[in-house]
Amino acid sequence: MCGIVGAAGKLDGLDVNGLLGLLHHRGPDDRGFVADGNVQLGFTRLAIIDVAGGHQPMWDVDGTHCIVFNGEIYNYLALRNELQQAGYAFQSTCDTEVILQGYKHWGSGVLERLSGMFAFAIYDRPGRRFFCGRDRHSKKPFYYFSDGTRFAFASELKPLLAMPFVDATVSQIGLSKYLAYGLIPAPTSIVEGVKKLPGGHGMVVPLDSLSPRVFRYWNLDFALRPRAEDRNANGQTDEAAVGRHLIELLQAATERRLMSEVPLGVFLSGGIDSSTIAALTCRLLPAARVETFSIGFEDPSFDESAYAREVAGFLGTRHHEQVIGGKMLLDFVPEVLAHLDEPIADGSAVPTALLSRFAREHVTVALGGDGGDELFAGYDTFKAHSAAEYAYRWLPQRGIRILRGLAGLLPVSQANISLDFQVRQFLRALEYPPETWHSIWLGLVEPQEMRDVFPAGETDPQHLYDEVYQLLRDIPRGEAQDSLLAIYSKTYLQMILAKVDRMSMQMSLEVRAPFLDNAVVDYVTGLPFSLKFRNGASKYILKKALRGILPDTIIDRRKKGFGMPIGRWLQRELHDYMCDLLTTGNLAALGLNAPVVARLIDEHTRGTRNHRVLLWGLMALVGWHQSIRDLKSFSLGTSGTRLRAAGR
Repeated sequence: MCGIVGAAGKLDGLDVNGLLGLLHHRGPDDRGFVADGNVQLGFTRLAIIDVAGGHQPMWDVDGTHCIVFNGEIYNYLALRNELQQAGYAFQSTCDTEVILQGYKHWGSGVLERLSGMFAFAIYDRPGRRFFCGRDRHSKKPFYYFSDGTRFAFASELKPLLAMPFVDATVSQIGLSKYLAYGLIPAPTSIVEGVKKLPGGHGMVVPLDSLSPRVFRYWNLDFALRPRAEDRNANGQTDEAAVGRHLIELLQAATERRLMSEVPLGVFLSGGIDSSTIAALTCRLLPAARVETFSIGFEDPSFDESAYAREVAGFLGTRHHEQVIGGKMLLDFVPEVLAHLDEPIADGSAVPTALLSRFAREHVTVALGGDGGDELFAGYDTFKAHSAAEYAYRWLPQRGIRILRGLAGLLPVSQANISLDFQVRQFLRALEYPPETWHSIWLGLVEPQEMRDVFPAGETDPQHLYDEVYQLLRDIPRGEAQDSLLAIYSKTYLQMILAKVDRMSMQMSLEVRAPFLDNAVVDYVTGLPFSLKFRNGASKYILKKALRGILPDTIIDRRKKGFGMPIGRWLQRELHDYMCDLLTTGNLAALGLNAPVVARLIDEHTRGTRNHRVLLWGLMALVGWHQSIRDLKSFSLGTSGTRLRAAGR
């Protein structure tokens, strides 16, 4: 893993080399810099493959093309062999050069051939342009800025904000999106004028105009693609055959992600996804050599460490466990919020950071289970959807509002996924169109609450959630339920992957996700929805395929999720820190309604309401804002927040 940064055009004395310190955590092993006229490229490296070589920025043997690349390409050896047969010579053994030579041979078609996680920029000197690309699922970040006279990009926001020509203005649209989703979906960012290259997209930037042209090279495709081998003699789906092939694909994906010249381990929560990856790793390596890592909590309603120990004992791995208490959290939360780079409302960023720091004491690379829930309908909200459809069809809006009022009378609990929390979250979405339900269930505020918290915010669901409406128009679907999987893959998964990237890279740890392998994703998306979710049970075919590979107690356990007891901590250990962070001045600087937030804090502290999701999200937002004030004096944008006015 690495950090990349570059710029071209009228640079006003900019020295990209001087910005590399802002990306040191992403690549502490090496750094490099290239200047060619009005083009500058910089790089910091975390060495994983070809440790002795692989220095960047990397020029081709002809000195005509130069690349900076962050990520891993898991099929690079096969691509390298194909390119060598086509007559291309290589000067290193790393995957970086394969992208560079692949671009020269296939042009933009190289993106479709890459299997891995990546963000890169190629300086094409003869073509007088940049060619950039980002992996399918947005695992590796790519921010960019363009104003017609300058173009700049970076792995994180901070290097861009440190450039003199990038204005430090918080986007009202970005802030509205953050409060709605808990993340800011690409291409929008929290900063006006800065965009994110979406996953599955490439970009061409001519040096003459410096005007980016973004294009899509991949999209989710749920059109059913049954294999002949997956059907029995009667033409019906052979579930045993599907399960066997699924395990074969996951096994191969895991094996590809074991390539490393540095120590490697596995994140193990005790949930089915991480346990699957741990089990498949132990099929490929001696179990006694496999290092597994888990985080536990003193709060039993959030603690999964016993399940992780059970899986580790069953597999025979070398298991490491760390238990988090309030004091450790109190010391660590400010550091986590300072390194978000862009606001992310996922409270599990804290245990993810602690787990990454813990694992980094032993390994440099870790495999994880990210992506399994999005592929196999693993969230409880999939179960809630059918009930929501029934209630929406038969209950008048007045009845839903009455039920919401009654739900407010339920006793408040701060336990993980408590009944009162589930009921209130369920009902809050039903006053809006079905396309928005899942985003509202997972977000910080519903549209009608937006103006209370952020008076300048967008409130029209059609515009606030326009990413969802757009993807539902664009995604090929075999069944109606596939739209739910698309929403999670294109929105919620992006928050999870951004969280993992920021927290792991802050600790100089690389995290890999076998579930997001190209072959696995293509196969699973083409399976019938009934193989993923059946009779209220999620991950149907995955669980069936894992019988005998994992203990039944792990396969059949209820999903808990990698959360933390934020609600209780905000009442106790983190209460003073929350109040110090969410002051009138800090909130007003972002255009937030301080009296309303003060009321939310009071209600949560007294236990009359549970506002943990919104309060933590606001803490993440303000913590991020404070972390970048040293770079520039930030202001809130004054442009209209109507998305139509922004041309979206």
